[in-house]
Amino acid sequence: MKYIIIILLLCKIVAAQEKDMASINYSAAAITHNDTAAHTGLLDMKLRLPVYDNGKYTIITALNYKNLSLDGFPEHYGTGLQALSNQAIFRIKFSGTRSLALIAQVGLFSDFKAVSGDDFRYGLGFNYSIRHSERLTTGWGLFYARQFFGNQIVPFISFDYQPGKRWTISGQFPVKEKVLYLISNTVSVGLEIAGDNNSYRLSESQSQGNYVKVTQWAALGKFEYAFAKSWRLNAGIGSNFVQNYALFPDSSSTSWTIITAPLGKKPQPLEQVKSRGFAAQVGISYSPF
Repeated sequence: MKYIIIILLLCKIVAAQEKDMASINYSAAAITHNDTAAHTGLLDMKLRLPVYDNGKYTIITALNYKNLSLDGFPEHYGTGLQALSNQAIFRIKFSGTRSLALIAQVGLFSDFKAVSGDDFRYGLGFNYSIRHSERLTTGWGLFYARQFFGNQIVPFISFDYQPGKRWTISGQFPVKEKVLYLISNTVSVGLEIAGDNNSYRLSESQSQGNYVKVTQWAALGKFEYAFAKSWRLNAGIGSNFVQNYALFPDSSSTSWTIITAPLGKKPQPLEQVKSRGFAAQVGISYSPF
């Protein structure tokens, strides 16, 4: 019984700090290449597990698996890309209202056909947060990622604000923001804007170790339904107003990118699939508290 209580308390910490303890999302998008219709599908699975907590210090590990299918793309891209990563979060609580999270991440990003040490990426960052009141929590932070296209810096401002009983504004600006209106105790609707800038290395045998750089910005109308106390269904429909899958040669680039904007001279891709397109998403998440 003692160990069950400890596990529940740690789970509560995960839920309070990271919102969802587990989630599965699937998104689909349409894209056009040389007047040819193509499609992508992304399966995104996340699991956050508590490791340690003594009131002041907390350690959380977050596992993430992604499977990106490419249908109708040029053969150089292959048919799918995958990512398996682990994020460790070390949180220091200074008081009842202030905390600092130190973040380290390592992951394998490739087509998973011939895995090697060159397929790994890593990142480091921090987030300092302040709870101003029961309705407002803000924070700011920075994340550095070593991508296959070079060095990426993502500065962000995090926020969770309830201006009224029915409104919620949350996310990390400018990477992902969401506004929700609570229609009832279980149903919410709103708008989400999210950006993504990732890279995946292709196998040496089939693609000479080239990599695919994925840049996306999407605007989705959102619907969320809460049920059974701890579960939440969510769906979205809208548009990818930026959508670019660029193929680059293998290189040890030292270039820098701020969020999705490269600094200095842009490298020229070998090929790219780029257009706006329809986007849809559906998912389910679990938060025990």
